[in-house]
Amino acid sequence: MRGLHDRKVAQSLLLRGPAAPPTLPSLMSRLAQLEKLLALDPGDAFVLYGLAQEHAKAGRHAEALVFYDRCTRADPGYCYAYFHQARSLQALERIDEARDILRLGLAAARRAGDAKALNELTGFLDSI
Repeated sequence: MRGLHDRKVAQSLLLRGPAAPPTLPSLMSRLAQLEKLLALDPGDAFVLYGLAQEHAKAGRHAEALVFYDRCTRADPGYCYAYFHQARSLQALERIDEARDILRLGLAAARRAGDAKALNELTGFLDSI
């Protein structure tokens, strides 16, 4: 039952995040809460993805990449982690690496039969 509660806490942290770059106190609060959840299950791909997203929203793309990579290692089928990992790579002007990650994401989306992710990953790859 604890795992379900932890996932709900993580989801609420991600869903209420602001569209604009977060203020430092709100970012640190969400990061601290997500880090606590990660300590309970270091392989939780959803929490790893959430940490990556928080860092990326704050423009901390190098930090985000660490968590996107851990997310896709924990769950190679987490298709949108590849998409956002490529966005962070693009923000850091690492375009060749972004393309490589998108190709990995395309393979994951094909394996998962996720047509929506396949379409979005393909569109992103075509655009860079």
